[in-house]
Amino acid sequence: MGEGVFTADGDVWRRHRRLMQPAFQRKYHAMVLDAVVAAVKEMLLRWTSCEEPLDVRGELIVLTLTILLRTMFSSDLAGHERDLREAFLQLQTHMSLVDVTNPLKLPRWLPTSANRRFAKAIDVLDQFVFRIVEQRRRTGADVGDLVSLLLLARDEEAGRGLTDRELRDDLVTILQAGNDTISDALTWTWYLLAKFPDVQRRLEHEVDSVLQNREPEFDDLSKLVYTNAVVQESMRLYPPAWLIGRVPLRDDRIVGYRIPAKSLIAISPYVTHRLPELWEHPERFEPERFLPEHSAERHRFAYLPFGAGPRLCIGAGMAMLEAQAIVALVAQNHRLCIAPDLVMGIKPRISLSQDRVMFAKLQRRPKAGQTSGPL
Repeated sequence: MGEGVFTADGDVWRRHRRLMQPAFQRKYHAMVLDAVVAAVKEMLLRWTSCEEPLDVRGELIVLTLTILLRTMFSSDLAGHERDLREAFLQLQTHMSLVDVTNPLKLPRWLPTSANRRFAKAIDVLDQFVFRIVEQRRRTGADVGDLVSLLLLARDEEAGRGLTDRELRDDLVTILQAGNDTISDALTWTWYLLAKFPDVQRRLEHEVDSVLQNREPEFDDLSKLVYTNAVVQESMRLYPPAWLIGRVPLRDDRIVGYRIPAKSLIAISPYVTHRLPELWEHPERFEPERFLPEHSAERHRFAYLPFGAGPRLCIGAGMAMLEAQAIVALVAQNHRLCIAPDLVMGIKPRISLSQDRVMFAKLQRRPKAGQTSGPL
């Protein structure tokens, strides 16, 4: 990931954040929604022709990566989408916060088969990104995607933009952070919907009432209040960013404990989201707790799936838009049915993943007065 907006600190991070922030403004959300709708339609077309059970997380990784690539690189993707997907999926097998602290992990420079695959995948990404950046700089083309926005960004304080290497690190960071997290969040969401049919039916009723059997438009998302609450509650129980690291600049004291400067502090949204002091019946799946009338008095740091403070995830707004729209689009006509006895545990990687594959069958869901049946 290099030294992008996720991994950098201090002045380097502040500069990257200032330059990248305009690219995530609300005015670009409608463009992202268009990409989401197109990609989900393609996915559902593929799902309806598949007779085998679906690997839900695997399918969602491909979906979210497709959306990211199209919104970041737009027309430059022609002929490269499959190679980039395969490279990025290969990289994901090596990414784990737990492995970072493993003293027995083999160094990356050893020529093992896994390390060679890892190096080849990075090379595929690097060659593509650097080629696109060089072409855009040479032609000056502005096609309205993320690459163009970052190439045109200028730091008012320093009077310059991002270097090619800085662009590469930020783009790869966004691909990683925006792919793993959303695919895991949505996998947990459909797992919970399958376990709680009453919640699923209420969500479907809202989708039918708001969308009236048409594709969602940007203004529709604010009306899908319960759908949004379902995604938020899923991310409370299973926050993709399950662990956040911070380093205090000065000595501090927290509830009586001395915290030395430069020590590593681990903040766990997974733990915070389940504290009975903050949440009534914290182990229950209750989307109603995120409806506006139940959220007004909540402590602002009780819920932090995207972190908090100055380093709040730069793409939080777009991530919620994407997750909400994907759930609504699938729920319009379908359900994902899993084995009734399936119980999934957690597997903490870069994001909070599942300890086993969740296979599901796509089922056409009933509308009013109908009964459901397999496709």
